[in-house]
Amino acid sequence: MNRVDESYGSLFERILNGESVISFEAMIKQLPQLIFHEWMEQKQLFAALFAVLLLSVIISGIDLSMNHKQVSDIVYYATGISLISLITLSMSQTIEFVTATLEHLTGFTHTAIPAYLLCVSAVSGAKTASAFYAAALFTIGLIETLFLVIIVPLIQIYMITALLDLLLRGLFTQLLSLLKSVIQFCLKSSMAGVVCIQAIQGMVTPVLSSIKAGTFLRAVSAIPGIQGISDTVFDTVAGSAVIIKNAMGMTTMLILLMIMLNPIVKLLTLIILYRLIAAFAGLFAEKEMAGCLHEIAEGSSMLFKTIVTSMGLLMITIAIISFTTNRGF
Repeated sequence: MNRVDESYGSLFERILNGESVISFEAMIKQLPQLIFHEWMEQKQLFAALFAVLLLSVIISGIDLSMNHKQVSDIVYYATGISLISLITLSMSQTIEFVTATLEHLTGFTHTAIPAYLLCVSAVSGAKTASAFYAAALFTIGLIETLFLVIIVPLIQIYMITALLDLLLRGLFTQLLSLLKSVIQFCLKSSMAGVVCIQAIQGMVTPVLSSIKAGTFLRAVSAIPGIQGISDTVFDTVAGSAVIIKNAMGMTTMLILLMIMLNPIVKLLTLIILYRLIAAFAGLFAEKEMAGCLHEIAEGSSMLFKTIVTSMGLLMITIAIISFTTNRGF
């Protein structure tokens, strides 16, 4: 957490100074390193999966040429159990990693949002800040309850069902389709709901605070002798507050990107490797094995969509708050 605090402070200072904080050249250089690191972590698993599939193809080919149907069935189930044991280990580690990432994300946001809304209160008033704080807490609570308690366990059930479907030769195909539809509906609905709530909140509350501030400014300007001075002072203070608020909002969004970069690369690498193994299995192995690996890749893809959606919800919340509380600057 100290590392995040240091990054937050240095980024905030650079943004206030008008420096460029996003280097696309550095990101392009760092991305292959992250991908290579994830590949080195996952290579043993996928080498084992490839070896099991290749061995089953060779043995099945020999058995089919000798018309040994019973031996072929034994090879199929032995291969299926081997695949399940390998994938289960990887799946449990991935689920734990995604859960820890979402907890880290919400933990950081619980700390950053109140500090950010203090700047919002300086620009748009305490009522606006408290209203947006309630909306931000709704977003964080949505991630903590819907994503961590419902969606991630549903994805885990989906992947376990896909593994069982391998041994039962397609018995759970419709159940897998139903689970996938439910998970995708929850992800899309959460995004639409948060955007609508934040947009409606941003249409009304900042305008009310702006009207009150404008009334106060006109009352002060009516005092003889200080009309020009009051306008200048108010514009300077309000403009400075807006700059600080937007700089803090941008810093928070960049920190969210930094937190999510490694999980995104990790899950993308996992998805690509699973799809490559599934493609190989589709060419040479049993279609049930190829289908199982494809469904595991789909489960990993839904985990990827979950963390990207959670990051998107928080970034949209910050962006809407920042945009709707600029007071015309």
